[in-house]
Amino acid sequence: MTKSQSSCLESYIPFGSQIQKLLTKEKRPILVLIVLSIAQGVMLSAATILGFVYKEDFHFKPDQATSYAAFLRLPWSIKPLWGVLSDSFPLFGYKRKSYLLLTSILGWLGLSVFGFNTYMPPVVLGLFCILCHYISQSFQSDIGQAIVVENAQKQNRQKGSSEADKSKAASH
Repeated sequence: MTKSQSSCLESYIPFGSQIQKLLTKEKRPILVLIVLSIAQGVMLSAATILGFVYKEDFHFKPDQATSYAAFLRLPWSIKPLWGVLSDSFPLFGYKRKSYLLLTSILGWLGLSVFGFNTYMPPVVLGLFCILCHYISQSFQSDIGQAIVVENAQKQNRQKGSSEADKSKAASH
């Protein structure tokens, strides 16, 4: 990024200088982790709300709500497949970036359709929207964890680093 682009970023975006510091090549994994952590926090908050939606809006009995919730958590059960899929079949020339973008859009659409209706969507549509959100979150979590492992391995391969340095880098 050129100096003029950097100053443009700093002048037009709040906290532009801090964001600019996070966009360096060394700090991008930290930015990815921050974004994914916030997304997972939103997901956990949504999970609490969904219990009320099952009960109040869909009129599920407790056993029905538990069955549907277990089915909707299926994307988390097959999470290792997401990593294999993204690493084996690149989209648009990228292995992880394109999948991260597409699943983000899928999750956003799912929650938007579910949440921005003035009336509660039909049960099937509502459950499908929640499933899209869970697929998105599990995929993004898998990609984020892969990035963390990849960066830890890169630091461990550096020549001349001691075991203490490797341990410190892995825990960081």
